[in-house]
Amino acid sequence: MPADSESISPLTHVLVDFENVHAIDLSLVGAKSVRFTLFVGATQTKIDTGLVEALVAHASSVELVRVTTTGKNALDLVLAYYVGRAVLANPKGRFHIVSKDKDYDALIVHLRSRGVSIRRHADFSALGTNGLAAPVKAPVKAPAKAAKKAPQKSPYQVEGAVPDPLERLLAHLRKNANMRPKSKLRLFGLMKNYLGSDAAEEAKEELFRRLAEAGYVATDEKGGIVYALA
Repeated sequence: MPADSESISPLTHVLVDFENVHAIDLSLVGAKSVRFTLFVGATQTKIDTGLVEALVAHASSVELVRVTTTGKNALDLVLAYYVGRAVLANPKGRFHIVSKDKDYDALIVHLRSRGVSIRRHADFSALGTNGLAAPVKAPVKAPAKAAKKAPQKSPYQVEGAVPDPLERLLAHLRKNANMRPKSKLRLFGLMKNYLGSDAAEEAKEELFRRLAEAGYVATDEKGGIVYALA
């Protein structure tokens, strides 16, 4: 990742955790204004020939990082280092981590709270050219005079529950900063006020997923909740 080229104009960085995401979208390798970095674990000895050919053909815009040590989170920590280095060199860039590992979410919430455009994807299904186009930063509440959009009803929402549970829950969390639940279990208990007392666990999981994907919450290594509320 040469710092000179990255400091000239914003780039899109795609960093792939190859230990748990093996299906690679080759259309992103060598794509315009995309810096592609593949992280390979110490025990991974085989890479698809087509992928190798794509990496070699676009050597100027791709990087293969071989992690030589084993152990819990060894590759994760190396990838996190490369993210930090890329953000420092290209702070206005767009960053996409492709990994099923939710341990990255705390890092993502932290960076978003500082204005960095970053997101994690479990696979490449939502990360085509269109997925790379729009920046992703810490969510900002819309002005009061902005046109209101009809709330999307969750498929798990209990009949009779208050509308737009996500926005109502966020309003409560912002207003009661000192009383935010510190565990997922307690946060699920609070969700009953917005999903209905008979809400299924699937409804709570869905609401938590929406919060995490929007960058509002993440879980730390001990299972605690980390908040990033504008």
